[in-house]
Amino acid sequence: MEVEELLRRYALGERGFARVDLKNARLSGVDLRWANLTGADMEGVLLQEAVLNNTILKEANLRYADLSRANLTGSNLFRARLNNSNLRFTILRNAKLSGTDLSYAILEGSDLRLASITEANLEGANLEGANLEGANLSFSTLVDANLRRANLEEVLLKEAILNDAICEEANFSSATMFETGISRTNFRGAIFDNIRFLDCYCCETIWPNGEVITDPEAFPPEQ
Repeated sequence: MEVEELLRRYALGERGFARVDLKNARLSGVDLRWANLTGADMEGVLLQEAVLNNTILKEANLRYADLSRANLTGSNLFRARLNNSNLRFTILRNAKLSGTDLSYAILEGSDLRLASITEANLEGANLEGANLEGANLSFSTLVDANLRRANLEEVLLKEAILNDAICEEANFSSATMFETGISRTNFRGAIFDNIRFLDCYCCETIWPNGEVITDPEAFPPEQ
């Protein structure tokens, strides 16, 4: 579909655009809130600073898309493909990201407060300085992810995998880690106030004080 046709139909009140082909479309700054783009092919689309509040993007292909500084508050991205996408300073507050592929995505400075990010793939993702307060990351993969200086207050990380992740100076206050994999994770300088650990596994992990934990049986060590 041509961009002009999409915007014309949206302006007339239409909201159903499931499985539309918008590959490499230029949609920066557009307002498509409440649109249904389920299964849409939007690979490489430009959506910088777009208004996408409560948009349905379930199973959409957004690989290599640029959504930097876009507003996706309350959007539904269930099982969407966002790998290698640009989400710098994007607002994803209360978004549904369960089962979403965010591998190697750039989420630097993004707002993911209260987002549901369960069973998601965040391998190699850059979340430096992102705000994930209250988010649910249960069963998600964050292997090799960059969480440096991210805010993870009150996050739930049940059976999540943070192996080889960089979590230096991140804030894990009141977070819950239950059967979480944190082997070779770097927590140097991280904040662990009131954090809860339950049956976690760690090995060769760098603790906030710089101590390297080599024996998983000794976990959790004294903070």
